[in-house]
Amino acid sequence: MPAQPEAYVAIEAASSPAFARDGATLFHLRGSSLPQLWALDLATGQDRQLTDHDEKIAFIRRAPGDDRLIYGIDAGGDERQQLWLYDNHTTRPLTADPRVIHDFGAWSPDGTHIAYAANDRDESHFDLMIRPLAGEGAAARFHEGTNQLSVAGYSPDGRRLAVVLDHAFEQQTLVLLDVIGGGHHEIAPAQHARFASVRWASDGNGLLCLTDAGGRDFLALCRLDPDHGAATPLYAPDGRDVEAYSV
Repeated sequence: MPAQPEAYVAIEAASSPAFARDGATLFHLRGSSLPQLWALDLATGQDRQLTDHDEKIAFIRRAPGDDRLIYGIDAGGDERQQLWLYDNHTTRPLTADPRVIHDFGAWSPDGTHIAYAANDRDESHFDLMIRPLAGEGAAARFHEGTNQLSVAGYSPDGRRLAVVLDHAFEQQTLVLLDVIGGGHHEIAPAQHARFASVRWASDGNGLLCLTDAGGRDFLALCRLDPDHGAATPLYAPDGRDVEAYSV
């Protein structure tokens, strides 16, 4: 007897784990067709559902210093993602324009702002937006981009943002934006290079990333000098890409 498709749709899965600040709770996405936000008590095994939207949640990102969560929802899989905030058992939308794609980037280190990319100015181009989370503050357009733009993260002191600009296939620029003064510095000018999983080192004096900059044929794990863009390989196996790493 052939299996009915409903049986496969009903299979649940869990993903996107994120520990609470105290390490006692594990936030995660769970569900079959419409994953929602859940919290699991690691000591007792008790769990509770935190959201009940009629659309699936795509990701969660916990705040640096507390248990607030940013999560994303689109409409019917249209990829025009809206950003929501979960804070102390309440939820509220941070963006609410169904015509616009909002690509989450990073929390500020002090948890007061978020940075993300959005194409509200021109659907063909993404800009860098910075939004305060206190009150009903509006998002500020911090940098107007061309084509695709993605936010890699804030420096540990919160003064700079690392942003990857896409120009064409395998042609990207890595830029540091001064959050305070508004200036910018290209630490890896446009070239036939890729930059993936860009993260600040904990000392703030460099960035870690996967890149083939410098004429490499494969992605290597490198440390980038934020002033001069020099890439120092940390792990570069022969004939293979490094696909992921964890700090």
